[in-house]
Amino acid sequence: MNLFEVYPHLHNEAHPIVAGRALRLIAISGVVYDEQYFYFELGAEQFWARSARGTYIGIGGAKVRPDLLRLSANNEPVQLLARAIRESWGCKVDLSSPGASFVLQEAEVGLLQTAVAHAPFLFVLTPPRLGGGDDVPDALAQAVYLLHLRRRIRDPKDTSLLSVRRAQFGTFLEQDTWQVGELLAQPWAELRAKRLPPGTAFLRPVLALRGLQELWRQGIFPLDTASPPAGDDVAGGGL
Repeated sequence: MNLFEVYPHLHNEAHPIVAGRALRLIAISGVVYDEQYFYFELGAEQFWARSARGTYIGIGGAKVRPDLLRLSANNEPVQLLARAIRESWGCKVDLSSPGASFVLQEAEVGLLQTAVAHAPFLFVLTPPRLGGGDDVPDALAQAVYLLHLRRRIRDPKDTSLLSVRRAQFGTFLEQDTWQVGELLAQPWAELRAKRLPPGTAFLRPVLALRGLQELWRQGIFPLDTASPPAGDDVAGGGL
């Protein structure tokens, strides 16, 4: 789906990472947090990468496909995401507004100048996949929202959730991968799963979390400042 179709305010954006480019939105993602923890999903087992070097499991934010917006008339992307989180995680979230929106392409970070309500905190751009004929975009995009947990998480249905204490979030982000056993030995990390992955498997950030990791390494991600505006409920309204 065309990124500018979902976020038309970007038509007015002058930043060269965005302006005049063909950008395809491939996912709408959310990083959920509360006063104590950040919460992330582990990739489903069928998507684990297995090689001679070991098993690698992607870890990132909750996400939905943007094409589902066509089936959800008059819904903001963040409302679609909040409903998916409510159904999968068993909790409600509020949209957090950290006061800025960024775009990230590899290690290049741009501050977007066009501000609108319910805008994502971050757009993560990656190179297009090979193939696709003449309809290959300049980049693929994932929109990332910060979402404040308003109601505690019940036992998730089919999702494995990793919680990381906010106070140690920087320590968590310092490493590119964590071995499951090593991470769960830390007092600030907890994994809730129906079946724990092997302790020798490796967790590695994907898109949304990788984007936050890059911002943190550049001193940008507001670890202690993100907070939900009063009354900005994206899990209510009949969702």
